[in-house]
Amino acid sequence: MFKKLTEIGLKHGTDKAYFHLFTEFYNDFFETYLNKEINILEIGIATGKSILMLKEYFPKSTVYAIDINEDSVNLNLGDGINKYLCSQDDFEKLNKIFENLKFDIIIEDGSHMTSHQQSSLGFFFNFLNKNGIYICEDLHTSYITNFIDTKITTIDIIENYCKTKNFTCELLNNEQIEYLNKNILDIVIFKRDKNAIKCYNCQNNNDNLESCFYCNTNLSPFDESITSIIRHK
Repeated sequence: MFKKLTEIGLKHGTDKAYFHLFTEFYNDFFETYLNKEINILEIGIATGKSILMLKEYFPKSTVYAIDINEDSVNLNLGDGINKYLCSQDDFEKLNKIFENLKFDIIIEDGSHMTSHQQSSLGFFFNFLNKNGIYICEDLHTSYITNFIDTKITTIDIIENYCKTKNFTCELLNNEQIEYLNKNILDIVIFKRDKNAIKCYNCQNNNDNLESCFYCNTNLSPFDESITSIIRHK
């Protein structure tokens, strides 16, 4: 029996639900916003499956999203969803797009490069409402060489905060560091500890196997899926 967010995510086919199982983790944090008029920002649109999940789970929400791919931005995802062609590190343009806007939930699911994960957190955390949720997703890319372009990986920075309660990051300016340290309530890290529901590569159901019967993709927790929730005070 899966949680409501996972069921909706499976319906729309997002890998947050069927492979990473992030939705099982997010569900309990998201419940407080059910049936409320909230603003959500997702960094990264891709095929829009995650956005459709969010809009169905939060029917009274207004969803905002950015992507660098025109095809993604031009998708017809329905009412209450606002899409913008913009890179997650074009902070001048982002300031203009989201001027005077605040969000209750921000999901960073962009390039997965460690530099983008860190600079986006420094920039966007200030756009959260009080008691808002910032999700720094796919932290497992900190273990994949092609995604590491910083001296210190994102997972190391977040795990260090969990130990010391002091946020440090060489990419961020002093003002951003000060804001994070004053306004982070807590950080919770999720690591998938169950086999994936469905194969990421061939889309076949896994029948609770550790590897895909059809293409031998690793579906066990040894192929790590890691995300985090950073809560604003």
